[in-house]
Amino acid sequence: MANGLEGYSNTNKNYFIKIKLRDEPVKWIIFKDNPKRTGYYRIDGLTFSGISEKLNSKKYLIESCDQLSSDKISWLKNHTIDSKNSYPENRQKAIKILREKFNTSLDDINKKTLAATPPEITATNFPGPKISFSGSPIATLLTRIYYENADQILGRIDEDGMVHESGAKADNYNGFGGWTPDLQPFYNCAYTRLRGLTCIGHLGFEKKVNQAIKFFDKWMMYFPESFPEIQLGGKPVPGHATVIANTPHVYFDVLKDLGWHTKYKTRDFGNPENDGHGLLMITRWRAWRKQGKTKKWIDERWEAINEAAEYIPWCLDNPELSFSTNGLLHNESEGGMMKQSMYCDFVCYLGLLGYAEMAEASGRKEKADRWRKQAQRLFDAMIVYYPENIEPWGDVWNPDKSAGFAYTHSTLAPACIGMDYWGYDAMNKMSKDWAERTRRTYKMQLKRNKPEFAATAGIGYGQCYITQSALMLDEMNDADKLVEWMARVCFAPRLKHPYRVPEGSIISGDGTTWRRWGDLGNLYQLVDVVQTILLITGIDDINPLELILMPRLPADLLEMEIKELPVRTMSNGKSETVNISIEMEKKKNMIEFNFSNDKPVDKVKLRLGPFSLLSESVEVKLNNKKIHGKLEESGDSKWVWVTAEQIEKGFQCHIAAAKTGILCK
Repeated sequence: MANGLEGYSNTNKNYFIKIKLRDEPVKWIIFKDNPKRTGYYRIDGLTFSGISEKLNSKKYLIESCDQLSSDKISWLKNHTIDSKNSYPENRQKAIKILREKFNTSLDDINKKTLAATPPEITATNFPGPKISFSGSPIATLLTRIYYENADQILGRIDEDGMVHESGAKADNYNGFGGWTPDLQPFYNCAYTRLRGLTCIGHLGFEKKVNQAIKFFDKWMMYFPESFPEIQLGGKPVPGHATVIANTPHVYFDVLKDLGWHTKYKTRDFGNPENDGHGLLMITRWRAWRKQGKTKKWIDERWEAINEAAEYIPWCLDNPELSFSTNGLLHNESEGGMMKQSMYCDFVCYLGLLGYAEMAEASGRKEKADRWRKQAQRLFDAMIVYYPENIEPWGDVWNPDKSAGFAYTHSTLAPACIGMDYWGYDAMNKMSKDWAERTRRTYKMQLKRNKPEFAATAGIGYGQCYITQSALMLDEMNDADKLVEWMARVCFAPRLKHPYRVPEGSIISGDGTTWRRWGDLGNLYQLVDVVQTILLITGIDDINPLELILMPRLPADLLEMEIKELPVRTMSNGKSETVNISIEMEKKKNMIEFNFSNDKPVDKVKLRLGPFSLLSESVEVKLNNKKIHGKLEESGDSKWVWVTAEQIEKGFQCHIAAAKTGILCK
């Protein structure tokens, strides 16, 4: 009986393997570990059919197996390994069929396979903005991945605002192989590490966003509203996000007894999820801006807004209760396990900045001043604790002081999460030293991918974080390959839901073959893929005073079309929701860009590229009139900024570059 072998099992632990020996005396049986595989073998019992009863078991047996039942004997009879032919042709064929079904290869990334794999969700049955790319199989993949997974985000939010981390009846793909159908492991869990509401808010689904915000506010307020039954130091527990909002004590009540580490001696604090806390703060701030920045929106939610902001200084001021050290937050989740974490502190810092703006806009100046001071307090502590000089990269964000995700790409939070607060031009809006340190950190993190440019052990935390960072840093040669890997690992042409994002992907060492693992359609990973696609489109309406368009199309994407995407911008001097449409095409050394709108737009700032660093000049036409165009270097490319004002019925922009021109394959 060998624990871990994929044979007959009457439980989840006990497995049997039957081997037909050659007609020769057995002198030794040797078990060897495979150093190329994680794990180890364990033998609980060994017996010899037909002769065990006649032998002294103490002399010849390691340990006698349980008496085999008739169904076990029958199964083993038909599943015997013949030592003369241990890998017969029929088994080879069966394994080949399984491999072809579960695995995707480079040979599948072509028009023929795509044509034979129709998408379930398309522009026809998706209720939101239409986004499509063309020019290559990767472009087709990204289009289909957008529709499938954006639709999944919408379907995860119930009428009461509950957000399901797993899809209904989601399959779970096991690490070794195979899968568990309909497992939906996290279906009943609303995890607070969530960017999905920001994502669908960007697409205009305001009602869904507000429903979910109400749900998470209710669970955050559970703590102070449960006093005195729940308390810390004889006082109400401040409202905060826990790992799973709707089961706030599960980590203390259940998981700590299964080995989850915690310093807390009382269940009353739940299991704080500080990165989730900050991300939900950013979510509320973004929803407020997208919905018109009204005082009413804030007033209706002020109790929860105030509670969320005050939680952060409470932690810093009460280290004996929160275990805060170095002026930073203490974490006990994947966002930072039993330590301070750059990832967690950074998103809470951004949350405080956003909340200070809301407080000021609603006439609460005292709160606005306080929260800006608390944000600066956190900022000052971060720049002391998190930078590290690591050769040969120099001054970088220390990857050992961030989230415990594979690859530690969470260290790139200023770029990949910073875009949620600063927009798609974040690198020019954060402080210069932060931007330069983040750029050096990116170069360091890029070397951690295996195979090169692939970081799929947790697609959102790995592949998407490094891909978003490459795009934000305008490292377009890297982005080409990173986006390509992101699209590839979301494609499983012979499995159910072929365009749905898996939790992760296992890739062969040579990068030619990959397969799904984990929770199919895991919400966080799924959302970040959609976020990356939206970053490629580059529509940034965080600042309603000017609509910023910064498309970053990798080389394989030659055309992009967007229809009816709602943006918040100024229209005849008023903040309005305007539906815009875009057509963009790249041709050798030129770009054609067409913009249309259903209401007047006061101002658009448009950046187009990428052009080669060798490009010396450009000719720019706006509505067929020549205007001055200046090439500006950013990352590994050059770009051109164009400003259009008082746009009644759209505009056309044509840019042609001298000499080498645009970076197209």
